[in-house]
Amino acid sequence: MMTTRRTVLARAATSVAVGIAAPSILAWPAGAAEFAYKYGTALPDGHPMAIRSREAIVKIKEESGGRLDITFYPSSVLGQDTAMMSQAIAGALEIYGMSLDILAQKAPSAAIFGVGFAFPDYDVAWKAMDGDLGGYCRGLAEKAGLYCMDKAFDHGFREITMKSKPINTPDDLKGVKIRLPVAPLFIALFQHLGASPTPINFGEVYSTANRAGRRTGKSADPDRHGKALRGAEILQHDEPHLGRVARLVQHRRMETAAR
Repeated sequence: MMTTRRTVLARAATSVAVGIAAPSILAWPAGAAEFAYKYGTALPDGHPMAIRSREAIVKIKEESGGRLDITFYPSSVLGQDTAMMSQAIAGALEIYGMSLDILAQKAPSAAIFGVGFAFPDYDVAWKAMDGDLGGYCRGLAEKAGLYCMDKAFDHGFREITMKSKPINTPDDLKGVKIRLPVAPLFIALFQHLGASPTPINFGEVYSTANRAGRRTGKSADPDRHGKALRGAEILQHDEPHLGRVARLVQHRRMETAAR
């Protein structure tokens, strides 16, 4: 079977040794490293990307000969997405797992991967993400004070979830209250489709999803929100959710460590 970004994450999700038994925060003994970095993300503990990030942290520690020590903070421990982005730009947070749709607050063109129904399948989407268009967006990140790694996790297509009714056509969205990331393009898209979007940081999803009214929906990737959506019906693929696979890191101290 050909290895893809999705199969790598799928294996992470079923890995007992690295999964549930792993602690929420990984760190090596204090004072053992020349460089001590913090890695913040809104992803919940046990998410496939969180598991793979922990594995990478261990390998980086080993392959750097103990020079680089990364402490992993999942579940918005260091703040919501907007706060962590500001910390990363300021240099207070060295590594931040964020999405291009969040970066659009600083560079609107970065939201291009959130355009509704732009990519017919994964092959087309990844050619764009790994090609010139992805390079353009990574350049926008650097102008904002962040360095974006060339290769990214695959987080799948964005989907609409509802408890009350299926969403089969754009008309079904008229009047629907829907929760979206704090991303201008997503908000504009659903406003155009007749919905009433409410921007919300990912860290707030678990506390709001199941107590929301029956006319409330959500646009997100199911990998992130499986726990919060028990009892909800996953109804339809929406725009490809490639923005969120771009892992952004504050780059100035990373370059120092590399030297």
